Amino acid sequence: MARIEKTRLDFFPFDIDFFDDEKIVSIFSEFGSKGELVTVKLLCEVYRNGYFLEWKETVRIKLVQKMAGVSEGLLDQIVRRLVKWGFFDKTLFDIARSEERRVGKECRS
Repeated sequence: MARIEKTRLDFFPFDIDFFDDEKIVSIFSEFGSKGELVTVKLLCEVYRNGYFLEWKETVRIKLVQKMAGVSEGLLDQIVRRLVKWGFFDKTLFDIARSEERRVGKECRS
């Protein structure tokens, strides 16, 4: 019998030293436990979709709905900081942001 082909992970290994990582410590220092929660929820969202997440407005809105007390602005700040510190790939993030801006301009035209 053939295996079912999956496009997502059902679970991902979680390193017990996650909260001791200097990037996560920095997130906690700046944003408190909300920063840590956002980071873990982002990882779940990324792995739910495979190994990447297209960072667009609809995804931000969906994530904000899942996290009480986290605004879209706070979510964006945390993501930008994670990108700046290399937790997420800056090159891929910048490509996605420029594509989002381009599509936004085309829709307004």
